[in-house]
Amino acid sequence: MKIKKLIVALIALALTPSVSFAAPKAEVLHWWTGGGEAKALKVLQDDFAAQNGVWLDMPVSGGGGDAAMQTLKARIVANDAPAAAQIKGPTIQEYDEEGVVAPYNIDAVAKKEGWDNLLSKQVASHMKCDDGKAYCAAPVNIHRIDWIWANKKVLDSNGIKMPSTWAEFNAAADKLQAAGIIPFAHGGQPWQDATVFEAVALGIGGVPAFGAFAIGAEFVVPGL
Repeated sequence: MKIKKLIVALIALALTPSVSFAAPKAEVLHWWTGGGEAKALKVLQDDFAAQNGVWLDMPVSGGGGDAAMQTLKARIVANDAPAAAQIKGPTIQEYDEEGVVAPYNIDAVAKKEGWDNLLSKQVASHMKCDDGKAYCAAPVNIHRIDWIWANKKVLDSNGIKMPSTWAEFNAAADKLQAAGIIPFAHGGQPWQDATVFEAVALGIGGVPAFGAFAIGAEFVVPGL
């Protein structure tokens, strides 16, 4: 039987080539291999199983999805594409232009559930193919690079309000560090270091300074 498209994604993403199976199975290529990511993925797996589907997991870790994309391209070239794959943003349409996404089986689900009324136009536009006429992917996760998650319990217990400026953030960090608490942490992978730098440079220097940095021109960022 023909399996309806199942999409997983980090930002608002996915690719689902048409694949036929003798049973309701779907091989899903993704890079959600970390602790929290794996827990999020399990929600999708459990939901698929509850609908009598068999999820064939194909995790590819490394590079924030880069390794997974290389694997996906190789599978497509070998005419062995998975039933569903995690893909970032506009890349969905690029794969569609190569003819590996249609038919857009998920469009019927989107129309039935009224996705046009549930998703913002910006998100919906990334989920559609065929010049925006049909849904070909489903968003399961949306990121912004300038989010900071705070432990409210720690802030409250140290008399700190959630910072809204870098000056307030630095002051809060100093206070937490003085109390023996690590004030800021992230994964430390190269792409994560770059993301933190970009967010801080843009937040402090603004668009002109960040634009100069992006093209390799000299710039001065006050406070850095």
